[in-house]
Amino acid sequence: MAFGASAQMSLVKDLAKKVASGNPQALAEALQAIEPALTNPESANDVLTWYTAGKAAFGLYDEIASVCKVDTEPETTDEESVRDAFNENTPDAPEISETPENSENPETTEEQQNENE
Repeated sequence: MAFGASAQMSLVKDLAKKVASGNPQALAEALQAIEPALTNPESANDVLTWYTAGKAAFGLYDEIASVCKVDTEPETTDEESVRDAFNENTPDAPEISETPENSENPETTEEQQNENE
């Protein structure tokens, strides 16, 4: 039994080196190859086993995310365009007709209005 655990730990150490390369192909291979070590009673309790699996998974995720990165910056940010986009894309929401700076607050008391003048 000690030989099996030793073989698993040897595998984990080899995979840790592979993961450190950061190569996407190596990350995917390491993630698949480490599965038996995650369930082996002796290697499953070792920190390096889980660290290596996590490092491979996060590395692969980061690689995929960087390839699939979408430009989230709007082409224009003027208030009218943002308001129009909101109104078009949220048909069930109440329509926005003015920006908050230009609209009066219905809950504003007369005293607050006099202070602002």
